[in-house]
Amino acid sequence: METETSRIFFSYARADEEFALKLAQSLRSAGANLWIDQLDIPLGERWDRAVMQALRTAESVLVILSPAAVDSDNVMDEVSFALEQRKLVVPVLYKNCELPLRLRRVQNIDFTEDFNPALRRLLQAFSMELPAGGPQPVEFIPAESGGVRPPVKSPVPLPDQPGLELESSTAAEDVETVTAAGKAFTNSIGMKFVLIPAGTFMMGSPGADVGREDDEVQHEVTITRAFYLQTTPVTQGQWARVMGNNPSRFKDDGDKCPVEKIRWDEAQTFIEKLNEMEGTDKYRLPTEAEWEYACRAGSAERFCSGDDEGKLGEYAWYRGNSGKRTHPVGNKKANAWGLYDMHGNVWEWCQDCYGDYPAGPVTDPKGSPSCEFRVSRGGSWFDNASDIRSAHRGWGWPSNRVNNLGFRLAWDL
Repeated sequence: METETSRIFFSYARADEEFALKLAQSLRSAGANLWIDQLDIPLGERWDRAVMQALRTAESVLVILSPAAVDSDNVMDEVSFALEQRKLVVPVLYKNCELPLRLRRVQNIDFTEDFNPALRRLLQAFSMELPAGGPQPVEFIPAESGGVRPPVKSPVPLPDQPGLELESSTAAEDVETVTAAGKAFTNSIGMKFVLIPAGTFMMGSPGADVGREDDEVQHEVTITRAFYLQTTPVTQGQWARVMGNNPSRFKDDGDKCPVEKIRWDEAQTFIEKLNEMEGTDKYRLPTEAEWEYACRAGSAERFCSGDDEGKLGEYAWYRGNSGKRTHPVGNKKANAWGLYDMHGNVWEWCQDCYGDYPAGPVTDPKGSPSCEFRVSRGGSWFDNASDIRSAHRGWGWPSNRVNNLGFRLAWDL
Protein backbone atom coordinates (compact mmCIF):
# COMPACT_ATOMS: atom_id res chain seq x y z
CA MET A 1 0.00 0.00 0.00
CA GLU A 2 1.56 3.30 -1.10
CA THR A 3 1.29 5.94 1.60
CA GLU A 4 1.19 8.76 -0.95
CA THR A 5 -2.13 7.58 -2.33
CA SER A 6 -3.61 5.77 0.68
CA ARG A 7 -6.34 7.38 2.73
CA ILE A 8 -7.14 5.88 6.13
CA PHE A 9 -10.50 6.69 7.71
CA PHE A 10 -10.54 6.66 11.53
CA SER A 11 -13.66 5.11 13.10
CA TYR A 12 -13.98 5.38 16.88
CA ALA A 13 -16.40 5.94 19.75
CA ARG A 14 -16.60 9.30 21.43
CA ALA A 15 -15.39 7.78 24.71
CA ASP A 16 -12.12 6.76 22.99
CA GLU A 17 -11.42 10.16 21.45
CA GLU A 18 -8.20 10.90 23.35
CA PHE A 19 -6.59 7.62 22.25
CA ALA A 20 -7.87 8.08 18.68
CA LEU A 21 -6.28 11.51 18.38
CA LYS A 22 -3.01 10.29 19.86
CA LEU A 23 -2.86 7.38 17.43
CA ALA A 24 -3.85 9.55 14.46
CA GLN A 25 -1.11 12.09 15.15
CA SER A 26 1.44 9.32 15.63
CA LEU A 27 0.53 7.83 12.26
CA ARG A 28 0.71 11.24 10.60
CA SER A 29 4.18 11.77 11.99
CA ALA A 30 5.15 8.63 10.05
CA GLY A 31 3.66 10.00 6.83
CA ALA A 32 0.21 8.41 6.87
CA ASN A 33 -2.47 10.04 4.76
CA LEU A 34 -5.42 9.71 7.13
CA TRP A 35 -8.72 11.39 7.92
CA ILE A 36 -10.17 11.86 11.39
CA ASP A 37 -13.23 13.99 11.97
CA GLN A 38 -11.96 16.00 14.93
CA LEU A 39 -8.98 17.32 12.98
CA ASP A 40 -10.09 17.30 9.36
CA ILE A 41 -13.56 18.85 9.06
CA PRO A 42 -13.23 22.55 8.17
CA LEU A 43 -15.21 25.08 10.14
CA GLY A 44 -18.64 25.66 8.65
CA GLU A 45 -18.78 22.36 6.77
CA ARG A 46 -21.64 19.95 7.47
CA TRP A 47 -20.47 17.01 9.58
CA ASP A 48 -22.68 14.37 7.99
CA ARG A 49 -21.58 15.21 4.44
CA ALA A 50 -17.90 15.46 5.36
CA VAL A 51 -17.89 12.12 7.18
CA MET A 52 -19.75 10.33 4.43
CA GLN A 53 -17.47 11.74 1.72
CA ALA A 54 -14.36 10.77 3.68
CA LEU A 55 -15.64 7.25 4.25
CA ARG A 56 -16.50 6.81 0.57
CA THR A 57 -13.07 7.95 -0.66
CA ALA A 58 -11.00 6.10 1.96
CA GLU A 59 -9.07 3.03 0.85
CA SER A 60 -9.02 1.58 4.34
CA VAL A 61 -10.87 2.02 7.63
CA LEU A 62 -9.07 1.82 10.94
CA VAL A 63 -11.59 0.99 13.66
CA ILE A 64 -10.66 1.47 17.30
CA LEU A 65 -12.32 -1.29 19.31
CA SER A 66 -13.40 -0.98 22.92
CA PRO A 67 -16.57 -1.76 24.89
CA ALA A 68 -17.84 1.71 23.97
CA ALA A 69 -17.12 1.17 20.28
CA VAL A 70 -18.77 -2.26 20.17
CA ASP A 71 -21.88 -0.78 21.82
CA SER A 72 -21.95 2.15 19.41
CA ASP A 73 -24.27 1.68 16.44
CA ASN A 74 -22.40 4.50 14.72
CA VAL A 75 -19.02 2.71 14.77
CA MET A 76 -20.52 -0.63 13.77
CA ASP A 77 -22.37 1.06 10.89
CA GLU A 78 -19.10 2.52 9.58
CA VAL A 79 -17.52 -0.95 9.74
CA SER A 80 -20.49 -2.49 7.91
CA PHE A 81 -20.31 0.17 5.19
CA ALA A 82 -16.57 -0.39 4.75
CA LEU A 83 -16.98 -4.15 4.48
CA GLU A 84 -19.84 -3.74 2.03
CA GLN A 85 -17.63 -1.56 -0.16
CA ARG A 86 -14.80 -4.12 0.16
CA LYS A 87 -12.44 -1.68 1.82
CA LEU A 88 -9.58 -2.89 3.99
CA VAL A 89 -10.75 -2.83 7.63
CA VAL A 90 -7.99 -2.71 10.26
CA PRO A 91 -9.20 -3.43 13.81
CA VAL A 92 -7.21 -1.73 16.57
CA LEU A 93 -7.90 -3.23 20.00
CA TYR A 94 -7.74 -0.35 22.49
CA LYS A 95 -9.58 -1.95 25.43
CA ASN A 96 -10.46 -5.60 25.91
CA CYS A 97 -13.95 -6.33 24.62
CA GLU A 98 -15.99 -8.99 22.87
CA LEU A 99 -15.16 -8.53 19.21
CA PRO A 100 -18.03 -7.93 16.77
CA LEU A 101 -18.94 -11.06 14.84
CA ARG A 102 -17.88 -9.58 11.50
CA LEU A 103 -14.38 -8.78 12.81
CA ARG A 104 -13.56 -11.94 14.76
CA ARG A 105 -11.65 -13.48 11.86
CA VAL A 106 -9.86 -10.27 10.94
CA GLN A 107 -6.32 -9.87 12.27
CA ASN A 108 -6.19 -7.00 14.77
CA ILE A 109 -3.46 -4.84 16.30
CA ASP A 110 -3.46 -5.08 20.12
CA PHE A 111 -2.83 -1.78 21.93
CA THR A 112 -4.13 -3.00 25.30
CA GLU A 113 -0.66 -3.51 26.83
CA ASP A 114 1.95 -1.22 25.29
CA PHE A 115 1.41 1.64 22.82
CA ASN A 116 4.78 1.87 21.02
CA PRO A 117 5.32 -1.82 20.04
CA ALA A 118 1.74 -1.99 18.77
CA LEU A 119 2.22 1.27 16.88
CA ARG A 120 5.34 -0.09 15.17
CA ARG A 121 3.43 -3.20 14.13
CA LEU A 122 0.59 -1.08 12.75
CA LEU A 123 3.01 1.11 10.79
CA GLN A 124 4.69 -1.99 9.42
CA ALA A 125 1.32 -3.22 8.18
CA PHE A 126 1.00 0.03 6.21
CA SER A 127 4.67 -0.10 5.04
CA MET A 128 5.59 2.95 7.11
CA GLU A 129 8.27 3.70 9.68
CA LEU A 130 8.48 6.05 12.63
CA PRO A 131 10.43 9.29 12.07
CA ALA A 132 13.62 9.94 13.98
CA GLY A 133 12.78 10.59 17.59
CA GLY A 134 9.74 8.31 17.60
CA PRO A 135 6.04 9.16 17.45
CA GLN A 136 4.86 12.67 18.09
CA PRO A 137 1.37 12.34 19.58
CA VAL A 138 -1.06 15.25 19.60
CA GLU A 139 -1.25 17.26 22.79
CA PHE A 140 -4.72 16.71 24.21
CA ILE A 141 -5.60 19.02 27.09
CA PRO A 142 -9.10 18.98 28.59
CA ALA A 143 -10.88 22.25 27.91
CA GLU A 144 -12.04 22.53 31.52
CA SER A 145 -8.40 22.84 32.61
CA GLY A 146 -7.82 25.83 30.35
CA GLY A 147 -6.10 23.98 27.53
CA VAL A 148 -6.79 23.91 23.81
CA ARG A 149 -8.49 20.91 22.25
CA PRO A 150 -10.14 20.04 18.94
CA PRO A 151 -13.71 21.30 18.55
CA VAL A 152 -16.56 19.25 20.02
CA LYS A 153 -18.47 17.23 17.47
CA SER A 154 -21.78 18.62 16.33
CA PRO A 155 -24.99 16.68 15.80
CA VAL A 156 -26.39 16.09 12.32
CA PRO A 157 -27.92 19.41 11.27
CA LEU A 158 -31.69 18.89 11.22
CA PRO A 159 -34.21 21.35 9.77
CA ASP A 160 -36.01 23.52 12.29
CA GLN A 161 -39.18 21.46 12.42
CA PRO A 162 -41.70 21.60 15.26
CA GLY A 163 -41.63 18.52 17.44
CA LEU A 164 -38.36 17.19 15.97
CA GLU A 165 -35.67 16.54 18.57
CA LEU A 166 -32.36 14.74 18.66
CA GLU A 167 -32.58 11.56 20.65
CA SER A 168 -31.25 11.80 24.19
CA SER A 169 -28.81 9.18 25.42
CA THR A 170 -26.46 8.47 28.28
CA ALA A 171 -23.70 7.54 25.81
CA ALA A 172 -21.98 10.65 24.49
CA GLU A 173 -20.95 8.99 21.24
CA ASP A 174 -24.58 8.17 20.45
CA VAL A 175 -25.60 11.79 20.94
CA GLU A 176 -22.80 13.64 19.21
CA THR A 177 -21.00 11.44 16.69
CA VAL A 178 -22.02 11.72 13.06
CA THR A 179 -21.23 8.59 11.07
CA ALA A 180 -21.97 6.85 7.79
CA ALA A 181 -25.12 5.21 9.07
CA GLY A 182 -25.96 8.38 10.81
CA LYS A 183 -27.86 10.11 13.52
CA ALA A 184 -31.15 9.24 15.18
CA PHE A 185 -34.04 11.53 16.04
CA THR A 186 -37.44 11.05 17.64
CA ASN A 187 -40.45 13.07 16.48
CA SER A 188 -43.34 14.55 18.42
CA ILE A 189 -45.34 11.30 18.61
CA GLY A 190 -42.46 9.02 19.57
CA MET A 191 -41.45 7.71 16.15
CA LYS A 192 -37.70 7.08 16.04
CA PHE A 193 -35.71 7.51 12.80
CA VAL A 194 -32.10 6.70 11.87
CA LEU A 195 -30.05 8.16 9.03
CA ILE A 196 -29.47 5.76 6.14
CA PRO A 197 -26.37 6.61 4.05
CA ALA A 198 -26.35 6.94 0.28
CA GLY A 199 -24.70 4.03 -1.51
CA THR A 200 -24.82 1.28 -4.15
CA PHE A 201 -26.01 -2.29 -3.69
CA MET A 202 -27.23 -5.34 -5.58
CA MET A 203 -31.02 -5.45 -5.44
CA GLY A 204 -32.88 -8.72 -5.99
CA SER A 205 -31.63 -12.30 -5.77
CA PRO A 206 -28.91 -14.29 -7.52
CA GLY A 207 -30.13 -17.26 -9.54
CA ALA A 208 -29.14 -19.84 -6.91
CA ASP A 209 -30.87 -18.10 -3.99
CA VAL A 210 -33.15 -20.49 -2.12
CA GLY A 211 -36.74 -19.33 -2.49
CA ARG A 212 -35.97 -16.92 -5.33
CA GLU A 213 -38.98 -15.70 -7.34
CA ASP A 214 -38.97 -14.78 -11.05
CA ASP A 215 -39.53 -11.07 -10.30
CA GLU A 216 -36.34 -10.76 -8.20
CA VAL A 217 -33.92 -10.19 -11.10
CA GLN A 218 -30.67 -9.00 -9.56
CA HIS A 219 -29.43 -5.58 -10.68
CA GLU A 220 -27.26 -2.76 -9.39
CA VAL A 221 -29.03 0.15 -7.69
CA THR A 222 -27.50 3.42 -6.54
CA ILE A 223 -29.19 5.51 -3.84
CA THR A 224 -27.72 8.98 -4.31
CA ARG A 225 -29.18 10.73 -1.27
CA ALA A 226 -29.13 9.78 2.38
CA PHE A 227 -32.52 9.64 4.08
CA TYR A 228 -34.00 8.84 7.44
CA LEU A 229 -36.04 5.67 8.01
CA GLN A 230 -38.27 4.80 10.93
CA THR A 231 -36.63 2.16 13.11
CA THR A 232 -39.86 0.14 13.45
CA PRO A 233 -43.18 -0.17 11.67
CA VAL A 234 -45.77 2.45 12.65
CA THR A 235 -47.39 1.28 15.89
CA GLN A 236 -51.04 1.27 16.88
CA GLY A 237 -50.33 3.99 19.43
CA GLN A 238 -48.66 6.25 16.86
CA TRP A 239 -51.50 5.70 14.39
CA ALA A 240 -54.11 6.54 17.03
CA ARG A 241 -52.36 9.80 17.98
CA VAL A 242 -52.58 11.01 14.40
CA MET A 243 -55.79 9.39 13.14
CA GLY A 244 -57.86 9.04 16.31
CA ASN A 245 -58.74 5.36 15.73
CA ASN A 246 -57.22 1.87 15.59
CA PRO A 247 -58.29 -0.44 12.76
CA SER A 248 -55.98 -3.29 13.80
CA ARG A 249 -57.04 -6.89 14.34
CA PHE A 250 -54.48 -7.70 17.06
CA LYS A 251 -54.90 -5.20 19.91
CA ASP A 252 -54.15 -7.36 22.95
CA ASP A 253 -50.61 -6.03 23.44
CA GLY A 254 -51.66 -2.40 23.36
CA ASP A 255 -50.07 0.51 21.56
CA LYS A 256 -46.70 -1.15 20.86
CA CYS A 257 -47.85 -3.64 18.23
CA PRO A 258 -47.65 -2.57 14.58
CA VAL A 259 -50.80 -1.07 13.17
CA GLU A 260 -52.33 -3.33 10.49
CA LYS A 261 -55.35 -3.52 8.22
CA ILE A 262 -54.12 -0.29 6.59
CA ARG A 263 -54.82 0.44 2.92
CA TRP A 264 -52.14 2.18 0.87
CA ASP A 265 -54.21 5.34 0.55
CA GLU A 266 -54.83 5.37 4.32
CA ALA A 267 -51.07 5.33 4.87
CA GLN A 268 -50.92 8.39 2.61
CA THR A 269 -53.60 10.12 4.70
CA PHE A 270 -51.60 9.38 7.85
CA ILE A 271 -48.52 10.93 6.21
CA GLU A 272 -50.44 14.06 5.19
CA LYS A 273 -51.78 14.56 8.70
CA LEU A 274 -48.40 13.94 10.36
CA ASN A 275 -46.72 16.42 8.00
CA GLU A 276 -49.38 18.96 8.89
CA MET A 277 -48.98 18.32 12.63
CA GLU A 278 -45.23 18.93 12.46
CA GLY A 279 -45.27 21.73 9.88
CA THR A 280 -43.22 19.87 7.29
CA ASP A 281 -43.47 17.94 4.03
CA LYS A 282 -40.65 15.50 4.77
CA TYR A 283 -42.55 12.33 5.75
CA ARG A 284 -43.29 9.75 3.05
CA LEU A 285 -43.26 6.03 2.31
CA PRO A 286 -39.86 4.62 1.31
CA THR A 287 -39.34 3.48 -2.26
CA GLU A 288 -38.95 -0.25 -2.80
CA ALA A 289 -35.23 0.21 -3.54
CA GLU A 290 -34.71 2.27 -0.38
CA TRP A 291 -36.55 -0.36 1.63
CA GLU A 292 -34.40 -3.28 0.42
CA TYR A 293 -31.20 -1.25 0.71
CA ALA A 294 -32.05 -0.39 4.32
CA CYS A 295 -33.15 -3.95 5.10
CA ARG A 296 -29.88 -5.42 3.85
CA ALA A 297 -27.80 -2.83 5.73
CA GLY A 298 -24.70 -3.95 3.84
CA SER A 299 -25.54 -7.66 3.70
CA ALA A 300 -25.78 -9.62 0.46
CA GLU A 301 -27.34 -12.77 1.92
CA ARG A 302 -30.97 -13.90 2.08
CA PHE A 303 -31.60 -12.10 5.37
CA CYS A 304 -29.92 -9.19 7.12
CA SER A 305 -28.56 -11.83 9.54
CA GLY A 306 -27.08 -14.04 6.80
CA ASP A 307 -28.27 -17.18 5.02
CA ASP A 308 -28.91 -19.31 8.09
CA GLU A 309 -32.65 -19.69 8.71
CA GLY A 310 -31.79 -21.05 12.15
CA LYS A 311 -30.89 -17.52 13.29
CA LEU A 312 -33.96 -15.90 11.79
CA GLY A 313 -35.98 -16.14 15.00
CA GLU A 314 -33.53 -13.73 16.62
CA TYR A 315 -34.56 -11.01 14.14
CA ALA A 316 -38.09 -11.75 12.99
CA TRP A 317 -41.64 -12.74 13.91
CA TYR A 318 -42.80 -15.16 11.21
CA ARG A 319 -44.78 -18.38 10.87
CA GLY A 320 -42.15 -20.35 12.74
CA ASN A 321 -42.47 -18.39 15.99
CA SER A 322 -45.29 -15.83 15.85
CA GLY A 323 -48.15 -17.84 17.25
CA LYS A 324 -50.25 -16.55 14.33
CA ARG A 325 -50.32 -12.90 15.40
CA THR A 326 -48.32 -9.65 15.49
CA HIS A 327 -45.99 -8.76 18.35
CA PRO A 328 -44.74 -5.49 19.90
CA VAL A 329 -42.19 -3.81 17.64
CA GLY A 330 -38.51 -3.67 18.47
CA ASN A 331 -38.39 -6.82 20.60
CA LYS A 332 -36.13 -8.74 18.20
CA LYS A 333 -32.57 -7.85 17.17
CA ALA A 334 -31.99 -4.87 14.92
CA ASN A 335 -30.07 -5.10 11.65
CA ALA A 336 -26.66 -3.45 11.22
CA TRP A 337 -28.24 -0.03 10.67
CA GLY A 338 -30.46 -0.09 13.74
CA LEU A 339 -33.72 -1.10 12.04
CA TYR A 340 -36.13 -3.54 13.69
CA ASP A 341 -38.77 -5.87 12.23
CA MET A 342 -37.60 -5.45 8.64
CA HIS A 343 -38.22 -9.19 8.37
CA GLY A 344 -41.67 -10.37 9.46
CA ASN A 345 -44.28 -9.02 11.90
CA VAL A 346 -46.20 -7.08 9.20
CA TRP A 347 -45.77 -6.47 5.50
CA GLU A 348 -44.88 -2.81 4.83
CA TRP A 349 -46.28 -0.66 2.05
CA CYS A 350 -43.75 1.07 -0.22
CA GLN A 351 -44.37 4.08 -2.43
CA ASP A 352 -43.78 2.23 -5.73
CA CYS A 353 -46.13 0.75 -8.24
CA TYR A 354 -45.32 -2.91 -8.86
CA GLY A 355 -43.62 -3.92 -12.11
CA ASP A 356 -40.64 -5.74 -13.60
CA TYR A 357 -37.16 -4.70 -12.55
CA PRO A 358 -34.87 -3.03 -15.12
CA ALA A 359 -32.23 -5.22 -16.74
CA GLY A 360 -29.23 -3.01 -15.95
CA PRO A 361 -27.93 -0.59 -13.31
CA VAL A 362 -30.31 2.16 -12.17
CA THR A 363 -30.15 5.21 -9.95
CA ASP A 364 -32.88 6.13 -7.43
CA PRO A 365 -35.57 3.95 -9.08
CA LYS A 366 -39.22 4.87 -8.41
CA GLY A 367 -40.95 1.72 -9.65
CA SER A 368 -43.23 0.99 -12.57
CA PRO A 369 -45.18 3.80 -14.31
CA SER A 370 -48.16 1.42 -14.46
CA CYS A 371 -49.95 1.48 -11.13
CA GLU A 372 -52.47 -1.34 -10.93
CA PHE A 373 -50.69 -2.75 -7.86
CA ARG A 374 -48.56 -1.29 -5.08
CA VAL A 375 -45.43 -2.90 -3.61
CA SER A 376 -45.18 -4.22 -0.06
CA ARG A 377 -42.05 -5.65 1.56
CA GLY A 378 -40.72 -7.66 4.48
CA GLY A 379 -43.22 -10.47 4.98
CA SER A 380 -45.26 -10.98 8.13
CA TRP A 381 -46.19 -13.13 11.09
CA PHE A 382 -48.14 -15.36 8.67
CA ASP A 383 -45.29 -16.08 6.22
CA ASN A 384 -42.64 -18.76 5.89
CA ALA A 385 -38.93 -17.93 6.02
CA SER A 386 -38.57 -17.86 2.22
CA ASP A 387 -41.21 -15.12 2.03
CA ILE A 388 -39.50 -12.73 4.45
CA ARG A 389 -36.14 -12.62 2.63
CA SER A 390 -34.57 -9.23 1.97
CA ALA A 391 -35.25 -9.55 -1.78
CA HIS A 392 -38.77 -11.00 -1.64
CA ARG A 393 -41.40 -8.75 -3.23
CA GLY A 394 -45.01 -8.41 -2.20
CA TRP A 395 -47.69 -6.62 -4.18
CA GLY A 396 -51.43 -6.04 -4.03
CA TRP A 397 -54.33 -3.74 -4.71
CA PRO A 398 -53.92 -0.37 -2.96
CA SER A 399 -57.32 -1.08 -1.38
CA ASN A 400 -56.06 -4.24 0.37
CA ARG A 401 -56.93 -4.24 4.09
CA VAL A 402 -55.53 -7.33 5.83
CA ASN A 403 -54.30 -8.08 9.33
CA ASN A 404 -50.66 -8.59 8.33
CA LEU A 405 -50.10 -5.36 6.36
CA GLY A 406 -48.78 -2.06 7.78
CA PHE A 407 -46.03 0.43 6.95
CA ARG A 408 -43.06 2.46 8.20
CA LEU A 409 -42.06 5.99 7.20
CA ALA A 410 -39.10 7.63 5.53
CA TRP A 411 -38.09 11.24 6.19
CA ASP A 412 -36.23 13.35 3.61
CA LEU A 413 -33.10 15.32 4.42
